[in-house]
Amino acid sequence: QGTAEDMHRGFIFQSSEGVDSVVCGLTITGGYAEFGGAIYCIGDARPTIYRCIVSENKAYMGGGISTEPTSVSSPLIEQCLIVKNIAIIREEPLGLDGTGGGLFLVGDGFGFGGVCGPEYTAYPTVRNCTITGNVAELIGGGIWTMFACYSTIENCIIRDNAALEFEKDQEIGVG
Repeated sequence: QGTAEDMHRGFIFQSSEGVDSVVCGLTITGGYAEFGGAIYCIGDARPTIYRCIVSENKAYMGGGISTEPTSVSSPLIEQCLIVKNIAIIREEPLGLDGTGGGLFLVGDGFGFGGVCGPEYTAYPTVRNCTITGNVAELIGGGIWTMFACYSTIENCIIRDNAALEFEKDQEIGVG
């Protein structure tokens, strides 16, 4: 069980892992981290998260799963249940604390050296998933996506999520 004093998560993908890096059939629960309470993808990681349950994790951004801001991480998240995760706001909030209760999907909107282009764009895919019962203390109860991030979300059930500060973005928020 992770805590604010002893942070840890289930998985971190940080070494250019490709789609053949697969997490399949696991329940990932009890994580607590700055980004991605259960799973965090950084750099140009492109793992496959398949038939997993991501439940009851906490993070400041992406209670369940997060990609790294200023990265091009593009995970494939398929046939997963993402439920009861929380994006929390720390006592002294930083940036986007409390964003993306279930998923926090971002790209490198600034580009290296201030240049934007396709090479700085993330393409995460969320397919055939159920995203429910997640809470963001700020915005994007189910999913938050922003910057140069072209998220594909297809054939998913996204319902009964909550964004406490910006109520119009209960299910999916785009920044």
